[in-house]
This record gives sequence, structure tokens and C-alpha cells, in this order.
Amino acid sequence: MKKTISIFSLFFCLNSYPAQNHFYSFSDDAFKKEIDELLISVKSHLIGSIEVPAETHMTNRVFLSTMYDAATDTLNIAHNDHPSIIHEFGHHVFDYNLVKNIPIWDYFKVRNSIKYKEISKVLPGKKVELQKWKKSLAQRSNSSSYRKYAGKKIKELTGEINDLERVLPYDSDYAAIINTSNIFKRLTPYQELFADVMTINYLDDWESIYDSALLITGNPQESEFRKFTLINDLEYDYKDPYSHFISFKSYLRNKHKNAKDINLSCAYSTIADNLEKDLVSTKGTSISDMNGILITDYGHCLEALTQP
Repeated sequence: MKKTISIFSLFFCLNSYPAQNHFYSFSDDAFKKEIDELLISVKSHLIGSIEVPAETHMTNRVFLSTMYDAATDTLNIAHNDHPSIIHEFGHHVFDYNLVKNIPIWDYFKVRNSIKYKEISKVLPGKKVELQKWKKSLAQRSNSSSYRKYAGKKIKELTGEINDLERVLPYDSDYAAIINTSNIFKRLTPYQELFADVMTINYLDDWESIYDSALLITGNPQESEFRKFTLINDLEYDYKDPYSHFISFKSYLRNKHKNAKDINLSCAYSTIADNLEKDLVSTKGTSISDMNGILITDYGHCLEALTQP
């Protein structure tokens, strides 16, 4: 299902997000324009509900699937199926907000970028390397090509050092968790849930994400956990992250007449807050209990919005 993108929303977002979408290896200008307009519209829809990444970097590698790579913050677009593109963009939005709001995820991403080496051991070397590049630049400042190359390296190293210094204080709290727990595996059910909710909310279509999954996989059984059903007759499958929050999905379907009525701000805060608790916890919570917690927290968030 493709949602009509209004001229007004495009104008609004183009003025709100300068240079927001960056395209690499796109050979079809019409396809690039289609994706650009789609994501501008989605970003417009999200304004006021959740913070939106100012920039989105996209590739068009058709030999890969449409997917978001959290390590490089890059969205690969392999086809023009809008629900799956919006879903993967939802991962980008979720990741962007987690980094800003959940310290353990910020810490995990930085540790991942240095292949889980100890920050206190990597940081001094990065600082020494930065000084070498600065000294080298000063000695060869007459070369415009070298100034450009060295300037890029200095910018990269400065960013890496800033990231390392930002998360270094979390070492004592999170190092042991990162070293002994599969953080990404624990994240996956939550990020898939948010991306599905964001997609059906934008398209105002409860069936859109299921239809998209079915179109791509051709497997009804594999796609059934993507449903937002009025009556939940599915059973949790611990091995399938899409199945973990089927009760919460059913709750949303019964709570709201239309998918567009879901409060995305409450949905994000409910999912993100419980993800953080899960990541830092040494004890797991059963899938059934976690669905109950999400339902309760989302309901409380909606109630809080009506309070004077």
C-alpha cells in the first residue's frame, strides 16, 4: 500500500530538514526521487512524536535485502516496497533515539566500533594518532590534496575520540554486561516491534506490514507474527523475535480503531524504557510478563496525556 504524499508535507519537510537524505549508488533518478519523497513524508509524520534523524544515508545494492545497518547508520534500499522501506527506516529512527537516550546502547555501539576492546586501552592510542596527523598536516600544509585527506582523518579521529570519552564513564556499569550478554539479540524483538508499529501507524493500515512480509517471503507461516490481530490466537516462539510482542500488538489493535491513532510517542517511550530495563537486568523477564508490562505502561502513558 502506498500512501499519498501531499505537496504541503514535502514543502514543510524540505524546509525543516536541509540536506537530509543522501543517496549512494542509485542509478535510477525516478526511483531515487520516489524514495526521497517517501522518507520526507515519513519524517514529517513523525515530527512531534519522536526525534527524527536529520540525515539518512542510503545505498541501492540490489543484491542485498532492504535493511538498516546500525554499525554504519546506513539504509540499503533494494526494492520499492514502501512498508518494508518504512520499517527499516524505523530501525534507523529507533537506533538514533536509543543512542541519545539509553546509555547502555550508546556504550554498546561504541564498544562494537572498536571490536569490543577496552576503551581505556584504545583511547590513548587514538589521541596519539590524532596528534601525528595534526603534526603531519602542519608540515605538508602546502599540498591541497593532502590537506583534504589529512583533514578527513583528523575529523574522523576527533569523532572517534569524542565517542570514546563520552561513554568511558559507563565502563564500570556496563562493561561486564556487554562482555557476557548478547545485547543485540536482546534488542531485536523491541526494535522489530517499534519498526512495525511505526510502519502501520504511518500507513494507517493494520495489515500493511503483514502484507509486505508475505509479499517478500511468500511464506504465510513465517509472516504471521507480523500481524496486528483483534484476537490473538498465536503462541510465542522464543526463537522468533517477531513473535515476542504479539499480545501487545493485539492490544494496540483493540485499543485503537485506526492504526493512525496509535500514540507514537507513548509507543516509543514504552518500548525503549522496557528495553533499557531488559538490557541492564541480570534476570530475564518472561515474554508473557513483558507483554503485560508493555500494555500497562502504554496505557499509563495515554492516561498521563489526559491529565490536566
